[in-house]
Amino acid sequence: MRRLDAALDQIHDHPQLWNQSFWLAATDCGTAGCLAGWVVMLEYPNGEADFLDDDNCAVWVVDGVPIDVYDEAVRLLDITTDQANRLFEPGNTWTDLVRYRGRLAADGRDDLRGPVRI
Repeated sequence: MRRLDAALDQIHDHPQLWNQSFWLAATDCGTAGCLAGWVVMLEYPNGEADFLDDDNCAVWVVDGVPIDVYDEAVRLLDITTDQANRLFEPGNTWTDLVRYRGRLAADGRDDLRGPVRI
């Protein structure tokens, strides 16, 4: 939960750098990221996005080694791919992320779908 909480804190404190629609995205304010992007960026703060010819990407480069944001976030958070697919859904709102975090912490359910009370 520590890594997930750190990423949620970053998003809460710097909403201008959160874009749930892109793993990583170049903005006027710096590199923005979705929840998965922030999990990886906070774990490897000396890395950088490899944007190539695009303003958004799914690769964070650390010491010359490319890291797939999705795969690494799943590994770092120790969640299933089903949980990750729901947690990293591009349409998730801040409220959705907080609810899913609560569900993971409360009961570790594999299925994050359905109504959640916070």
